Amino acid sequence: MTIDRPARNQTSDALERFLLGETTEASFDDEMMGIESDDPVVDYVVDNVWFLYDDFAERKVSMSKPLWGFCNLLLLLLQSDCTMEDETIKHRHLSQIFAALLLVAYALCCLKVADFSTAVFIIAMPFGAISFLLSKWRQLLKTETVNASIEYEPFESWSQLLAVRRSVPDFKKIPQPESRTAEYVEANFSFLERFFNFLRNGVWAFAWYFLWATLAFIPLFFQMFPVKETKSRVVAP
Repeated sequence: MTIDRPARNQTSDALERFLLGETTEASFDDEMMGIESDDPVVDYVVDNVWFLYDDFAERKVSMSKPLWGFCNLLLLLLQSDCTMEDETIKHRHLSQIFAALLLVAYALCCLKVADFSTAVFIIAMPFGAISFLLSKWRQLLKTETVNASIEYEPFESWSQLLAVRRSVPDFKKIPQPESRTAEYVEANFSFLERFFNFLRNGVWAFAWYFLWATLAFIPLFFQMFPVKETKSRVVAP
């Protein structure tokens, strides 16, 4: 793949100035949106920094230490000669077998019911609850996988990160000033705002879980198949 060095330098310079507090969030957003390149590394960085800022805020950068470390690794990636390629991964899990067995059991139960149109949704509810638990099981395993690699994202491993670091001897990590460490403060909502937010979220949650329970055969059908995930992978020179 072609390395667009001018675009990489432009992206790296913009990110460096943002971390150093020389530009505001809104200005940084304008710079990112103005970068055009076919280089997959540039596209990856632009796509992954959008959540770091508010494009309507004229304020300096403020973020957590893990995100600051992630930004430094993005700078290393931009200054290296690495490329990126998309890799499609199929995640196979034991829950797929359970989903298939549950779907068969659900179908057999429905066939034995005389009043099919009425009882089919009632029968579905316990299967829907189990389907929901299967979904949570998958999410738990995915979270563990993400947490295991988040320290060296976007690189695949510590060994790859170290190898790329050695290939860029002039790279300098930007330290995070204490004044720019994000402080998460709970919003000061009034009682009525809290109540209506709770009510709105509760209604949406009830509707979602009710549909999941009564139409259990739909999530169970899709849970039988491997989950496909497209991931950008760093390719070292």
